[in-house]
Amino acid sequence: RRQRQMCIRDRFTPLTRGLLAAALLIVGSGVAHAQGSLEWVEVGLVLDGAGSARITYQARWRTAGTMHGFYFQGEAAEPRFREGHAELPDGRQVPLSITPAGSDRWDVVLAEGEAWGPGEATYTFSYDADLAAAGLVDLTENAEGERLVVLSWAPVQWDEPLGHETLVAIFTSVPAPRAGEISLEEASEVGLRTEPWVNQRYLITYRGEGDPPVLWARFHQDQVAARQDHRVQLYLPADHFPGVTVAAERRRAAAAVAAERQQAEARDRVRRRAFTVLPLLLLVALVTLGITSRKLKGLARAYTTAPDVLWERDDWEPPRLRLQTF
Repeated sequence: RRQRQMCIRDRFTPLTRGLLAAALLIVGSGVAHAQGSLEWVEVGLVLDGAGSARITYQARWRTAGTMHGFYFQGEAAEPRFREGHAELPDGRQVPLSITPAGSDRWDVVLAEGEAWGPGEATYTFSYDADLAAAGLVDLTENAEGERLVVLSWAPVQWDEPLGHETLVAIFTSVPAPRAGEISLEEASEVGLRTEPWVNQRYLITYRGEGDPPVLWARFHQDQVAARQDHRVQLYLPADHFPGVTVAAERRRAAAAVAAERQQAEARDRVRRRAFTVLPLLLLVALVTLGITSRKLKGLARAYTTAPDVLWERDDWEPPRLRLQTF
């Protein structure tokens, strides 16, 4: 059943929308690589009130030969891997070995170098990630000034098409009206909002999960193209995320202090430059003035004595010579 969540794009200021759009461009998902063919992927996201998440992947692989594992790459937050296992075609569960394989890349293989195939196997693994620290969960507000927390996150992209991809998000700090399936209106009453493109892209269902029940939302998509992302952008009242609010306010305060420090340092540089350059300019001006003054005095003396050295004066008379006869 498809439910379209209420949209709030028109309620956000242009600046807020621009910052969020820029954030989406900056934190785009990477690509996961593999040996076999991938059938489907299902992802679980459990987010707490501080913006930290437990993320779990289930990936169904098929191979006509043998397969050890695959490369996992593209998580925008820094993952801290926990446990993992693969359920093999013969029904056995084999632990996974997850090791770094370069920058932002991990090798996910069966432990002890084991291989499987032919057939199908399901790999399951999980990790913790601080989405708030990575800027994927942050504080914002709408045009009315209501403070909201935005989740803008995507599972990694895969380099081949999928039969389906599903994301289940559980918000442990957001109470649901009741356990079991809830309606769009009930999800909206607890404050959940989405961007219009989220509603257009996914089949969305809602539940109250646990005791006491908390908000659960599923975003499902069939026939996912290779390297197509599964991004969601959701908004919830900031009151349900006190840790995110405090951290965001601290970051903003630290940014304001850093900006003020930079401005103060710039003013100090200007003052130091002024104290260094102005005396030098004054000295140059004094030297120039002294040289100019001497030249002016020389010109004045030359002007005063000029009549005494000119031969072609108007009042000049040739001297009278006394001639002698020899």
